[in-house]
This record gives sequence, C-alpha cells and structure tokens, in this order.
Amino acid sequence: MDNFFKSENKLRDAIQKEIPLSERMRPNDFDGFFGQEELTDEKSPLRQAIEKDNLTSLIFWGPPGSGKTTLARIIAQKTKARFIPFSASSASINEVKRAIKEAQARRVLGTRCRRQAARVRANGS
Repeated sequence: MDNFFKSENKLRDAIQKEIPLSERMRPNDFDGFFGQEELTDEKSPLRQAIEKDNLTSLIFWGPPGSGKTTLARIIAQKTKARFIPFSASSASINEVKRAIKEAQARRVLGTRCRRQAARVRANGS
C-alpha cells in the first residue's frame, strides 16, 4: 500500500511540474489577489455583486499581467457564472461567435455553470 501512495505522489509531482509557474502561483480567492482594490474592495459594487452572485457578462481589458484572468477565475469560483477565457487578440471570430451563441442559449434556458471552457491564454495574464 505504501508503494501506491509513493506512485501517486510522483504522478502528482510530475503533473505539477508541467503546469506553468504563473498558473501554479495564481491566487484562488480575494485574500491572495493584490491590486485593483477599486474593483475588489469588499465595499466595491463589483465585489458586492460577486458576493451576492448577481453578475451579468463582464469583459476585462488591460495589459498582460494586470490580473484580468485571475480576477475572472476568482469570480467564477465564487459565483455560478460560466468562465470562458480567450484573448481578443488571438481568438478567432468563430470562437467569439461560439461563446456568444452559448451565452444566448444559456440565457434562454436560464442556466449558468462554473465549468471552464478549453483554456486559451488571455493576453498573457
């Protein structure tokens, strides 16, 4: 049985090494998220909407490394919102149309979920 746990740990370590450092270091909640205080402060309108799970569609724009993807992932974890990461500079028009069509279908059905779409790097952040 001891060998089983050693094998499992080796596999987990090997998988972890394949994940980019920036992804491993990405915070999972607001406690680890620094910057953008005007958006993430507990009294901000956005933070209150997140806490109440009362959000509509959001689009974040900014330079690489400014926290757009991290903030979107935190929001997705804290709400029942669907998170579809893609970069407007590298996504094809078909990807954008597909995301819009899916959002429209979910609106008609009145459903939201937290499942993440295939990962596409969002402007390097």
